[in-house]
Formats: sequence, C-alpha cells, structure tokens
Amino acid sequence: MREFRGGIGEKSLEELGPGARLSWRDPLDPLSLARVAGWLAARPAASVRLHGRAVSQLPELAHALPEVLTIDAAGSNLLPPLRIGRVRSLEIAGMPDDLARVLDTFADVRALRLAARGEPLPPGALDGRELRVLDLSRVGAGPDLAALAGLTGLRSLRLYRLEGFTRLDGVERHGLLAELALAGLVGVDDLEPLARLPALAALELTGMWQLDLPAVSVLERLSRLSALSIDIGGRRKNVEVYRRLPLPRTGSFGRSGFAAA
Repeated sequence: MREFRGGIGEKSLEELGPGARLSWRDPLDPLSLARVAGWLAARPAASVRLHGRAVSQLPELAHALPEVLTIDAAGSNLLPPLRIGRVRSLEIAGMPDDLARVLDTFADVRALRLAARGEPLPPGALDGRELRVLDLSRVGAGPDLAALAGLTGLRSLRLYRLEGFTRLDGVERHGLLAELALAGLVGVDDLEPLARLPALAALELTGMWQLDLPAVSVLERLSRLSALSIDIGGRRKNVEVYRRLPLPRTGSFGRSGFAAA
C-alpha cells in the first residue's frame, strides 16, 4: 500500500504497479486529484483506501474508482448524498453513524467488510442488499443470524468475534453459502445448524476452543465439504478432526471471492 501525504507527482504514480493500493488522509490538491483519477481510470486492478477528510473527495473520483475501496467510518460521515457506481467490494473501518446511507451510496457493492469496535449493527441496515460476500468483525450483531436474514444470496460469510453472538440459528436461510469462516465466536457451542447448508464447500473454525469433538462431528455429514481449516484448541482435537476429515486446508477467507465479487 502506498500512503500519500501532500501533493502527488506524476513520477510517484508511474513507479507503482497496476495492482497498487493508494491511500491518503488529507484532501489532495486539484492537480494531484486529477493525476490520481487518471491513473486509476487506466488501472482497474488497483484499489483505494481513504481516511478521514479524504473521503469528501469521492465525488471527484467517482468516474475513476476501482472496484475495491476502503473507507473509515469517520470519513463516511462526510459523504454527500449521491450514488457512486463501479465499486463492487467495500471495506469500512469502524461503524458509520448511518450505515444504510453509506450502502445506499455504493449500491453496486456485492462484497462488504465491516470491521467495527463492538458497535451494534443498525437494525435493517443490510436489508435488501445484494451482497455475495460479507465479513463482519467485532460487530454487535445480536445472539444469532437474524440481522442477516435478508441476505439470501450470500456465497461467502466470515464472522469474527461478534459481540453477544451465541447461536447459528437462521444459517439455513443462506442455502447458497459455499464458504464460511467462524472465528473467535466463544459463545457458540452448537454447530448442528451447519448441516442445513447444502452448498457449503469450504469451512474455517478458528479460535473456538470451547468446542469438543462431539460438537464438531456434524462436519462429517457435510457432503459437499472439500476444504477445511480448524483450530479448536489443543493439538489432539485438531489432529483428530483432520484424521476424520482428510481435506485440503482452506485459503484465507475471501481470497477467491472478495475482490472478485
């Protein structure tokens, strides 16, 4: 990632590869902004990360934005009311004051990463979204998956250390789900709902040391499962699961889905 501070010269951009990630915090001067827009327009594999007040310049970049964009929650509050196309994968650091408005701005988004700091997911914020990939980190999403009920088109889902999350009830609504990563969900002790996911092919269970071998026996009934990564604490447990299910390890979540969603 290349972090810019102050003006951006043409030479600085020419040195970057076509898949580079550009980042800046303070608003750029008009000439630098025009240079960045031109550079991005010719490099669809690039990505952008905007902090703070830099988010206010999104309208000037809207015509040239790549498919992958990262913004922070504080900056998202500076977004004017408009619709920005092109962006397919959106990462938000923190919880915006009005998440629904931010998602309305980026209506073409099909992959969303939301990394909060324990703040609750606003009721209804994800309703009606055509998401294919969702990554929720440290979000207060309630005790189960009710907040995701309307996202029936999900193919990939990652849940990491969700505040107050204790049950996988409702996962059956996501019948197209092919990739699932559950990490640090220490309140979950029943994996039986996973048996109701007919398309599940890749599964990650990490940092869930409360699970014992009987709890993970349901994995043996997942007929489509073809990749597995597991860390449920204690070498003996992990080795035994892999002995029963000698499957290839999964890659990092979203490697095949997030940027391409």
